[in-house]
This record gives sequence, C-alpha cells and structure tokens, in this order.
Amino acid sequence: FANYTTTTPFHDSYAVYPTAYNKEPMFVISTNDYDFSMEVTDDSGGQFLRGFKDTAKSFTDLPNQAPEGFTIKVVGDNNKDEDDFYVRFEGDLGSGTWQETAEDGAVNYWDASTLPHGLSQAADLSFSLDPLEWDSRQAGDEATNPFPSIVDNKINAVFFHRNRLGFLTGENIVFSEAGEYGNFFRTTVRTLLDADPIDVAVSQAEVADLQAAIPFQEDLILFSELNQFTLSSDTLLTALDITVTLSASYRNNLTAKPALAGDSLFFSEINGEYSGIRDYRVSGDAKLVTAPSVTDHVPEYVKGKVIQMAATANEDILLVRTDKDLKTVYVYNWYDQGGERLQSAWSKWTFDEEVVNVYINNTGVYLTFASGSLELMELTNPEATRFIQDAFSREPVVTTGVLNLVDNNPASSFGFELNERGFNPDGFIFYGSVNNSVFGTTSDHVAAAYTRKYEYFQYGVLQSTTCHVHIKTQGIANPYNSVTINGLTLNVDDSVVISDQERQWEVSIAESDSLFPTDGVDETVTFSYITEAKELPDKIFAPLLDHRVRLTSAITTTTGITDVMNVTNSTQFISHRGELIATGSSTAALQLVVDHLALTHLQDGVQTDNYADAGEPYRFTYDLSERTHKEADGKPTQLSRFQLGSISFLTSDTAAYDVTVEATGRDPVVTSYAPRYLGSNNNIIGLATIPDQDVYKVGLQSQAKETKISLSSISHLPCTFQSAEWEGYVTMRSQRVQ
Repeated sequence: FANYTTTTPFHDSYAVYPTAYNKEPMFVISTNDYDFSMEVTDDSGGQFLRGFKDTAKSFTDLPNQAPEGFTIKVVGDNNKDEDDFYVRFEGDLGSGTWQETAEDGAVNYWDASTLPHGLSQAADLSFSLDPLEWDSRQAGDEATNPFPSIVDNKINAVFFHRNRLGFLTGENIVFSEAGEYGNFFRTTVRTLLDADPIDVAVSQAEVADLQAAIPFQEDLILFSELNQFTLSSDTLLTALDITVTLSASYRNNLTAKPALAGDSLFFSEINGEYSGIRDYRVSGDAKLVTAPSVTDHVPEYVKGKVIQMAATANEDILLVRTDKDLKTVYVYNWYDQGGERLQSAWSKWTFDEEVVNVYINNTGVYLTFASGSLELMELTNPEATRFIQDAFSREPVVTTGVLNLVDNNPASSFGFELNERGFNPDGFIFYGSVNNSVFGTTSDHVAAAYTRKYEYFQYGVLQSTTCHVHIKTQGIANPYNSVTINGLTLNVDDSVVISDQERQWEVSIAESDSLFPTDGVDETVTFSYITEAKELPDKIFAPLLDHRVRLTSAITTTTGITDVMNVTNSTQFISHRGELIATGSSTAALQLVVDHLALTHLQDGVQTDNYADAGEPYRFTYDLSERTHKEADGKPTQLSRFQLGSISFLTSDTAAYDVTVEATGRDPVVTSYAPRYLGSNNNIIGLATIPDQDVYKVGLQSQAKETKISLSSISHLPCTFQSAEWEGYVTMRSQRVQ
C-alpha cells in the first residue's frame, strides 16, 4: 500500500505500526527523537494515496481518519481571508473529528502569578487575594494568535468597558473576549469574530504612555501625561470597528485616577506647590471637548499633589486628597442647570488623624484612616430628628375637682354640683339626654351647676340604649381637651361640636353609670386643658454631631449608654427638644441622660417616650472672600480707601454661630449669634431657638483689605447662610484719566 524512505539512517525510534494500524487505508510512521521526510506514491499518480506530515495544503485534503491527538498545520486560504491554522483529530478511528487547536509544543499557557490577582470574600466575611484563572491559547500560534502586549510589560491600569476586561500597557489598550474576562486569545484563527479580544495602540508623533482609562458617554477616555484620547466604535466594540483619536492635550497628574460624576470627568494637574482640577466635558453632536479649570478662582487652595479623587453625581460632590496634608480632604460642590454650571464652591474637611482612602457609595462616604479605622459619613441625613416645639404649647395642664350628686327628686332625677380648680366653680354645666330630650335644669346662669339624670326607663318603657353627655362652659370657649370622671375619659377629639362653648359625646347606658355615679358619693373629675401659649411649628433636621447615635427609653442605666456607643469627654447628648442635656463621660453626666430618657413628652397629643441624640461635636468654618470696591464700570480699583462699617448676615433655620473679625493691628473680636429675643415666640426656656429667618449685624470699622471675616459653629444646631451685606465708606484718593 505504501513505500516510504527516510533522509537519515533507519533508527530504532522509527517504526511502522502494522499491528495497531493495519487496516486500510492508513499507515503511521512516528519518531521520538529525529525528524524525517516522507514520500508516498501509488499507481495513479498520487490520487489514491497521500501522506501528511507537518502541514496540509487545505482542510479538505485531510483524511476522515487519523490517530487520536494527531495535530497538523493547515495552510490558510487567501481567497477566504483565512490564516494558517492547526487541527487535531479527536475521537476514535471511524468516529472522530478534526478540531481546531493551538500549535503543538508551543507555550500556550500564562504564568498566573504575574497577572492581576482577585480579591474575594468568603462566607465568613474574610477576604483573600489569590491568582485568577486565565484561559490558555486554544487555536493558532504566536504568529496568528499571539499573546497580548501586556506580556513582559507593566500593566498601568485595569478597567471594564462594554462587557470586556481591559488593560493599559505602554501605548496599547488590551481587551478580553466579550463576556469572557479571562480570555485574551482568539477562539479561532480561521475568521475574526466580533467577540474576539482586541489589542490596539494609540498613534501619534510623540510617545503616549497610557495611565488611566475611564468609560465616559459610551466611549473610553484614555489619559497619558500630556494628552487625552477617545476610544470609540459603532454599536459593537470589535477589532474591526475600534478607533482611537486624540481628543485633547491637557497636562495631567496621573498619580490620582480621574473621577467620573455624571457628565463631568475630573482630572488634576500640578501648578507648582498647588494642584488644579479640570472638568473634562463633551458637548454637542460634534462631541466638542472642553476641560475648564474649576480651581481658577482658588489657585492656591488645593495644596500639594493630588493622590486620590472620588466623586458622585448624586450629591454633586468631588473629594480630593493630596500628599501635603493627609488629615485634610478637599471638597468641591457644584450645581448645574441646563448644561450650565451656575454655582461651585471649594471647602475642606479636617480630621484628627491621617486619611488613607476615601470611597463614595451612593450618598455615603467611607473614610479609611491610618489607624485602620473605617468611618461612614452620610452626605444626606438618613434620620432627621423632629425637635418637638409643640410639646410646650400643647402639653396639658391637669386639674381636678369633685363631683357630688344632690338628691333633688329621688323619684325621677338627680343633680350635682361641680367644683373645678382653676376655673370659676360655676363655669360648667354637665347634663345628659336621651333621644335629645334633656332632663333637668340647663340654665347657663345657675349658681351651682345642676342637671337631671335621665331615666333609662320612662313609664316602664326603655327609651334608648345610648345617651348623650354634654359639657357646657360659661361664657368662654372650650379650653380643655379631655375630662375624666370616675375612670371614664371623654376626649374632645371624639366629641360633636355644638358650639364654641358646648361639646356632646355619645356613650352607652352602661358607661353613663360612671359619668352619673351614686348619690352622695364624692367622685374625682379631672380636666386636662391646653395652655394659651401659641403653637410653634416643629423643626426637623439632624443634630450636627459626628458618630451620631439615637438613645431611646430602652436605656435605663449609665452602662446601657456605654454599651451602645463610645462615649468620650467631648460627647454631647441632645434632647428631643434640641437642648443640650449633658457633655462628657462622667457618671453624673450619663445619669442626667438616663433620667431624661425615663420621662415622656406629648407629641401630637400622644404621650411619647423621651429620646436623645448623642455624638461628637465638630467645628464648621467659612472664610469670607475679601470685599472689593468696584466703580460704575464694574472694574475694581485700588485708588481708593474702602472702610467697612458693618456687615449683616441673612440666615434661615439657624440657631447659633460665631463671627470672628481679624483686623491688622487689633486683637481678633468674636461675637456670638444667639437668637433669643424678649417677646419672641421662639424664646421658650428649655427649647432650642431656631428662627425661620433672621438678620445679624456685626460692627467692623476697619479697612476692607486689612480685615478677615470668618463664620464658625461648633453647635449641634443648624446654621444656613443665605447672604451677607456690608455697609462701608469709599474715599477716592485720585481720579482716572480717560
């Protein structure tokens, strides 16, 4: 069936296997150590007998049968845009198939220890950092399906984009197979699939070492030290459709990864000893790129090189850490409307220890400190406190009197005299009725308020199963909210209004026995009535305390407080009325809190257990910018003396703050705002005073450029500043020549 020749002397390692493969139409020659050449002939010029070694001219030339695991290279068809590929015979003789495979003997596996690792959490909440599984090369060779460009190169960034895992290395962007984050090889080299991995480089005249990649408005923004690039594609991210273009050329400080918030992408730049922040934005159908600086008005505010940024569009906030003051986190707030930035402001948070990381999740800021502690700071108030101001105006004053029945007519009726402390003894008439038929005297001017008890039966006939009870005041509007006689309470809210001076209740006949008790027995009558103080609206906001904890009446001992929170010497305890109960961790201070929690207060007419909020106070400070006089043309001038006389602050829902004035040559002067005004509805002892609006005026009498004005507050109560207005004198020392 075949003749074979070899180019080397016959060796023991060459063998013909007639035993294993003695069936037509196949013979197999194999070697362990040496290469060989093979030639096959037949009587029909090679039409019926073929030999295969190393390569095949086409896939269709391959036989239907081969030994399992036999691998051969197939020369690709140029007409089909097909590269050379390898196939391997899988299965038994007579039932096997050819499957595409990688070059036999080539290095097709990763060294996982040199690739990014995965941080995973176990069921016991512990974390582990372990190597990940990366798919090996399953098709082609180093020429047709090479390792991605991250091999032997540094990975600068890891990211996700359009369901692909991506890496940046040098000038290259590397993507995994779509949906298969561990595969960076083509699954077949016979054709280019849309899901295949992508390895593309930026192209420009200068070197661009890519350091950051941020998915932004369906594109991917790439950052190098001096440039920004846009990686885009059509509906699908494929190797054929991908494009990388230079979109902008702003210098970057890529020590800190750019931070995305809505349609803003913030990145930093170094300006000497300070840092600037730019806002990368894309607008219009033409995708016009701009990156205005958001620190132009405060060029020397963010001190040092930015090492981290975090942002959220939910609260329009950007947090920045620098390498100069690790205890400070810089805060940028902004407000956009209609694509235009209407307001922006910089501030900073200063902590007692160094911050090593900030992370924003929805409205929560997680801060990790050098000590290893983790703190959560809510950007919104998850649990606002209702400071009960109406408790002072609605809390009832309870007085008692005595009800004594007087036997006027034993056969048919009873009367009683009502003496109620705090009111004119003759000020009430109390009577009952059945079927709207009143029994007894009901004159508004009786000396001793008498009434007749109705008869359940009249001439042996039951008149009604219920009766009406009336309470009528003499000459004044109804002042009470409940009346209790012999254990039965009549609430005003459950009554029918007859007039301002008279209320009516419907009760059962059985209940009437409590209201009209036995003749000659003194029964206590309790009136609960509203004071004449004006009602005030409750204030709802969260006490401004760090590590805030709500303490309830369930706490009955001082140790109960220390069990639920860490109490320090500066811890403040705030009542439900917004007043300071105690400060510190002493036993005496904690006992005051326990005593407060043991009491109740009236809230919306219902007796409610007291509660308190506890936490650490912190200081808020705001420095006003320098006041500058401008002439009529709107241009500032230094050719005048600008003397400030006073400054007024308009506030809303503000309870306390300090104004510090520092003028050259003078000691700092601190004035405190405390809105307790005689005759004001808000000026109630034991209640936090929080006016809806107020104006506070502070005298200055100093030159504007020599004066520093700052606002500060360490109070748990709110302070909201609407505006500031100044009064002053301008003296021109010269006149401009046009």
